[in-house]
Amino acid sequence: MMRENNEMNFRSLEKEEIVEVTIERSLFIGLSFRVQNPNEIHEKVKATQLRFPDATHHCYGWRLGGERVQEFSTDAGEPRGTAGRPILGVLRRHELWEVLIMVVRYFGGKKLGVKGLTAAYGYTTDLTIQKSGTREFFPSVHFTIHSDPVFYPLLVNQLIAFTRRKEGVHVDPQSLVIHLSLPLSRKEATLDFLEKELREKRVISYSEMG
Repeated sequence: MMRENNEMNFRSLEKEEIVEVTIERSLFIGLSFRVQNPNEIHEKVKATQLRFPDATHHCYGWRLGGERVQEFSTDAGEPRGTAGRPILGVLRRHELWEVLIMVVRYFGGKKLGVKGLTAAYGYTTDLTIQKSGTREFFPSVHFTIHSDPVFYPLLVNQLIAFTRRKEGVHVDPQSLVIHLSLPLSRKEATLDFLEKELREKRVISYSEMG
């Protein structure tokens, strides 16, 4: 089922996981991530590339839903269509959204050919999703909030109390930025809350993330 608008429930990963599989002497490492916007995807990709700097290839595919469908894949140096396309194809087959799958390859000295590579990347992606598990999620809304340094700790506590879910409040004390995620049904109440905090000068600015 295509996710045509942000009012629909959607299926995504239960948790983030990592798997390793050796195929014809090459090591394939699959990593799964829950992601909500292109900026977060970029950060996850860069972090994984730094985590495995000596890998031969860092291939991936991702899908985002909402008001419009966004999806992308890259072969990252593998023959065209042998890595990114099968990764994305598995995500489509499982009807997953807000998900990034990276498959890191360490070449083992034996070439797999087009069919072998396509099968290896698809198989690793399937294993990664199986280990991650999937479930239904409700659509959510996301805000980036910039706080006055004096009120930063207070605002963080207020947001945790307001959202009633600590895991939805992600803090970055160095930049005084707060990333807020909560169900879409609470968007209007959140806007009212943030406007009040803006008037009280505890919030310097905020923006809704796409």
